[in-house]
Amino acid sequence: MIMTYLAFKQPLPPDQIAQSLNEFYLGHTTQQAILEKVFDRFEEAEMGSEDDNLSVEEAKIADDILRASYCMEQRRRMTEQDMTRAFVQCDDDLDKKSSGKVKAQEKKTIRTLTPSSAQLASLNLQPGQNLVTFSVKSRLQGEQKISGKIFLWDYRTKIVISDVDGTITRSDVMGHVMPRFGNDWSHAGICNLFQKISQNGYQILYLTARAIGQANSSRNYINNLRQDADQKRLPEGPLIMSPDRLMRSFNREVILRKPQVFKIACLKNIVKLFPQDQAPFYCGFGNRETDAVSYCDVGVPVGKVFIINPDGEITQVEKPNY
Repeated sequence: MIMTYLAFKQPLPPDQIAQSLNEFYLGHTTQQAILEKVFDRFEEAEMGSEDDNLSVEEAKIADDILRASYCMEQRRRMTEQDMTRAFVQCDDDLDKKSSGKVKAQEKKTIRTLTPSSAQLASLNLQPGQNLVTFSVKSRLQGEQKISGKIFLWDYRTKIVISDVDGTITRSDVMGHVMPRFGNDWSHAGICNLFQKISQNGYQILYLTARAIGQANSSRNYINNLRQDADQKRLPEGPLIMSPDRLMRSFNREVILRKPQVFKIACLKNIVKLFPQDQAPFYCGFGNRETDAVSYCDVGVPVGKVFIINPDGEITQVEKPNY
């Protein structure tokens, strides 16, 4: 009866319950023959027959019949609502036990954005950039894929940090807008400068407080930027972006002018990937004081923090006139 309710969400009909109980108490065919004889004796007794004595075996079976009849009568009196309430209570108990097991399993699961060492080892990464693809399948949209790059660098690598808006581009606001209309709006000679830095053995890390929703446009801008007659381009490097939405990121960087809130936290997470006795960041390029604050906070020497003004001139933070 319980399995029927759990499977079909409704109790057995009373007739079916009575039939099951009847089969349980009647038993085998030999017992049924005796019961028929007992019923005959009962009918004769009601009609006034003098022979109403039963044998010991017949009396025992008659007692079983009375017990079975009483049980069936009690079950007939149980309304369908009572039975439903009983099974619902049982179902609730099972749900509580099941949810308890699920919660116990959830406690063992830790949500993190950082892969473990074993997971990274299983990727078989090669030195330099590695292309990875994440795919999801659904009935509605089929298979959807998103690609990205993982950079594997030596722990002794010297990293040069570069801001994007106002550093590679000529201004924070127009750096967001003009590339969408096909305009370059970058500082003249920025590709040549970063190419020479890369050729001297340094790795470029592009850091921007742009929203993650601008990842494709930002990445395409950096990869497709060409300058000078020989079509110099920016060196390959990871592009680190804010995980926030567009309006929140735009408000923080352009209106509040506090991009360091994100940048400092991000750079500190990168520092944790390296041994404690290593200082991975060699120098940094930015266009505002907030960039200097961010770089110095993660161990970049003040003398190696450079500011690029709107005219494309590069100055040191500690020697602004130099």
